[in-house]
Amino acid sequence: MGSMSLTKRASLIIKHFEKLGIYLNEEEEKKLKDTCLVNVGEYTCWVVNFFNNNPKFCVNKNWFQADSRQKPSINPRALDGPSNFEIYLIPFEEKLYFLHYIELREYAFKLEKNRDDWFNETWWTAEINSETDEFKWFGNEKYFPLKLFSLENLRKLPDVDDKELTEDKKYSSSTVVRRIRDTKVSKEIKVMYNYTCQICQESLKLDDVNYYAEAHHLKPLGGEHEGPDVKENIICVCPNHHVLLDNFALPLDLEKMDVHPDHNLSLEFINYNNKKVQETKRVKSDR
Repeated sequence: MGSMSLTKRASLIIKHFEKLGIYLNEEEEKKLKDTCLVNVGEYTCWVVNFFNNNPKFCVNKNWFQADSRQKPSINPRALDGPSNFEIYLIPFEEKLYFLHYIELREYAFKLEKNRDDWFNETWWTAEINSETDEFKWFGNEKYFPLKLFSLENLRKLPDVDDKELTEDKKYSSSTVVRRIRDTKVSKEIKVMYNYTCQICQESLKLDDVNYYAEAHHLKPLGGEHEGPDVKENIICVCPNHHVLLDNFALPLDLEKMDVHPDHNLSLEFINYNNKKVQETKRVKSDR
C-alpha cells in the first residue's frame, strides 16, 4: 500500500474534527493539507505518517542521546524551517487517536528489542490494535494505551512546564538512561533513603558527592490508574528496577524491601502493583 498521502491524512482529520464540532477555516485547512500540522487550543498537533497501514512516529533523538524532554519537530517542504509540536494525531477511518509527546517518550523508553538501533532513528513504526485501542512498537510485544481524541480528553492533559522540558540535564548508567520529573514528595522520599534503591539497596554514584535514584509511584499517576502523589504510594528505586516496575514486570514483597520507619508505605499500593503484574502476565500468555 505504501505511504499515506498528505491529502488523505488531512482529509481524515477534517472528517473527525467536524464530527466533534471542530471546524477549520480556509487558512487552517490549507496548512493542514500542506504540512499535516494543525493548532487545537494551546497545542500544535502533527498528523503521523503511515506506511502499509502502520503509523510512523517522528521522535526527538535527543530524548535518548541527551536525556532531554524537548519537543519533537518536523520540517515540511511548505515551511521555511522545522516546526515543533506537542500532540501526535493518529487517524483511522473510524477512530482518531492522540498522544502527548511526553507520553510517547515514556513508551519509547520501554522499547524491548534493538534499543541501540532504534534510539538512533528519528522515525519509529508502530502497530495498532484498534479493537483494544492500543499500540506496540513494530516487532515488539508490549502494548501501550491510545487515547481517543476529543476536546474534553485534550483538556485532561496535565500541565507541562516548558522551562523544565528544555533543560539539558544529563544522567547516565550502563544500561538505562532516563530523566524523571520529580514532585516535591518524590524528592523527599529519595532524600529519606539517601538515594538508595529500596529493592536492591544499591545506589548510583555520579561523582564524589552526588548520587542518583528515581522515585516510582506504585499506582501510577494519571491515565487509567490515577494514583495519588503521596509518600504512601512512592518508593525510591534504581533505574533498572524502575523500568521493571513501570512495565509491571516485578512483584513486590513488603517484608523484603528496605522501609524507613518514617515511611508509611501503603500495602494497598503494593497490592495494586502486584495485581497489575499478574494481569500483564495473563495478557502476554494469551497472546
